[in-house]
Amino acid sequence: MEQVRIGADCRNYGSSIFSDCDRLKRMVLQERVSHIPDKLAYGCTALEQVALPDSLVSAGVNAWEKTPFLENWVREGQKGEIGRGGPGRGGRF
Repeated sequence: MEQVRIGADCRNYGSSIFSDCDRLKRMVLQERVSHIPDKLAYGCTALEQVALPDSLVSAGVNAWEKTPFLENWVREGQKGEIGRGGPGRGGRF
């Protein structure tokens, strides 16, 4: 699986549902997603793109830790602490 679309019901997914998936490259969060569970994509070493909707208010602890996406987010100086328990809105993809 290289791409996944996540709907507003992702609160019901529980934590770590995509963790350590080494083939996942792109994640699309659909509109109305407001919260991402803890460790949603923790350790997804190929994940480079995450499309964030305007409706996103918060991301669970370590949601994108150890992913190229989070490394790029921090390096580019984006505001918010995506994937580390802080709020996160917007994104350029």
